[in-house]
Amino acid sequence: MLFDSYCHFEKITDITPEILEKINADTLFLDIDNTIKRYGDNKVSPEVRQWLDEIKNSGIKIILCSNNYKRNVKPFADSISLPFVHFCLKPSPFGYSRALIRSGAKRKNVLVCGDQVFNDILGAKLTFIRSALIEPIDCSNESSTVKFRRRVFRRAYNRNMNRKNPF
Repeated sequence: MLFDSYCHFEKITDITPEILEKINADTLFLDIDNTIKRYGDNKVSPEVRQWLDEIKNSGIKIILCSNNYKRNVKPFADSISLPFVHFCLKPSPFGYSRALIRSGAKRKNVLVCGDQVFNDILGAKLTFIRSALIEPIDCSNESSTVKFRRRVFRRAYNRNMNRKNPF
């Protein structure tokens, strides 16, 4: 089932180095839009920037994984000094497989974090990687297709959001 191997967090900053250590995760694959920054923004909030620094300082690798093109992802990734994989084609396992190769991480030590069940969580499941569903930062500027997918999947993941995190 789609929801068997994910957990849910209100925001990305709720994931602490202690949680990652507890689940033996040494690498994070992070979606960008509406997971670590608002859709359409070019910067992360000070809170997220501080969180990224804390995660990096704890020795955890971070790779940004985006369906967007390199010309859009690279400037943002450079601004926060993180490696990235662009044109991931989520939910296909293609992008996450490239991120695994680039990071040298083992699947069992990776946590995928994203705001979309259909793209991020399903893509992680198809790649056999654990995942964390993050509540979107702001849905107001999203494309109509993303809004449609959120409506379609709302019922399915709403009934699972009350599950307790395994942490």
